[in-house]
Amino acid sequence: MPVDLRPVYINGYSHLTALGDEGNIAKQAQQGIAKQALINLEIADIPAIHYYQLPTANCSSLISRAIENSSLPKEDLLRSHYLFGTSSMSIGNNEAETITNGDISLMRPDQEHQNIIDDMTAVGPIFTFNTACTSSANALLVAQRMIATGIIEHAVIIGIDRLNKTTLSGFSALQLLSNKIKPFDRARKGVVLGDAISVIILTTEPHHEYHYSLLGGANQGDTHSPTGTDEAGQSITQTINEALLNTQLAAEDIGLIKAQAAGSPTNDLAEANGLKLSFSTLPPVTSLKPYIGHTLGASGCSELSLLISCFRAGFIPACPGFNAFDEGLAITPLTSHHHIIPRYTLLNHFGFGGNNTVLVLESGH
Repeated sequence: MPVDLRPVYINGYSHLTALGDEGNIAKQAQQGIAKQALINLEIADIPAIHYYQLPTANCSSLISRAIENSSLPKEDLLRSHYLFGTSSMSIGNNEAETITNGDISLMRPDQEHQNIIDDMTAVGPIFTFNTACTSSANALLVAQRMIATGIIEHAVIIGIDRLNKTTLSGFSALQLLSNKIKPFDRARKGVVLGDAISVIILTTEPHHEYHYSLLGGANQGDTHSPTGTDEAGQSITQTINEALLNTQLAAEDIGLIKAQAAGSPTNDLAEANGLKLSFSTLPPVTSLKPYIGHTLGASGCSELSLLISCFRAGFIPACPGFNAFDEGLAITPLTSHHHIIPRYTLLNHFGFGGNNTVLVLESGH
C-alpha cells in the first residue's frame, strides 16, 4: 500500500443469515450448512423454490449490534457515513404493501434506508449501492478508499437482501435456480438464494480483540453480455490483477481465494478461467455460498463477516457441495477445514450483468 494511504481496519461487525448470527456462525459453519426452506411462488408450473430464509429481523438492531461490538465511541459512529449495499432495495416492503392495500405501493429506497437510520437516532449521511451481487462489496471498496485517502474517518457498511418473490420469480424464469449449491462441481446446476443482513465497520484503528484490515481492491464492468461475465475469464483476471496492483501484492502473496462460485454452470466457468489466467499455481480456494446461500447484494458483507468469524475461530471453512472434479474447470476447492490462517485473502464477487469486484483482506494477530 502506498505510504500516503492510511490503513483501514475492520472494527466491529454483525451478521445474520440462515446459519445464525456473529456469535455462533463459526461454530455452525464447522458443523455444516444452514437448513433450507421451501418458498412457494404460487405461479403455475413453478415448483417450490429452495431458499436460505431468515426469520423476522430488524436491520436497525443489526447496525446497533455492530456498533456495540466496535471499540470505537458510539457517538462517533452515529455520526458516521452509512453505506447500504442491496440488490432488492425496498421490493419486499412494496410487495407486502401491495398485498395488504390492494394497490401497487412504491417506497423510495432512500426513504427506507433513512427510516432505518432514524430508528437508531443516527445522523450520518446515507449512500446506497445497487450493482446486483456486488452491491455491498462495492460499498466496502468505496468506504475503504474514502477512509484510506483521508476523506472520512470511519464508515458503517450494511449489506441487506431479504426474501421477495419478484427476485425469486426472475431467477426462476432465467432457470438459474437449483436445490443445492455445488461450487466448481461437474454436476453444478445453479444457485440457491438466501436472506442476509450484515454490517461491517471500517476505520483507521484496529479492534482491540482482532486485527483485520481491508487493503482495497478493484471493480470493473464487463460488457460482454447483458447478464454475466465473459466465460473466457478475461474481465475477471483483469479485475484480479488490478486489485493486486492496487494493494501492491503479487499473485504469490495470496494465501486463500474466497471464490464467488455460486454453482452456476457459466459463471463458475468464467471464474475458473479468470483464476487460472491470474495464478500460475492456485492457492487454496473455498466458497461460502453453500453455508448461507447466495445473498445477492448483501454478499460482500455477509461473506466477509462469516469468513472473519471462522478465522477468529482458527479455521478456513471448507467448500461444501463439491464432489465431482470438472476437467473443464480444473479447480478443486477445499473439501475439509484448514487451520492455517493466511495473511492475504482474495475475495471475489462477480455480479449479474457483469459487475466484477475483488477485495483483499489482510489478517493480522
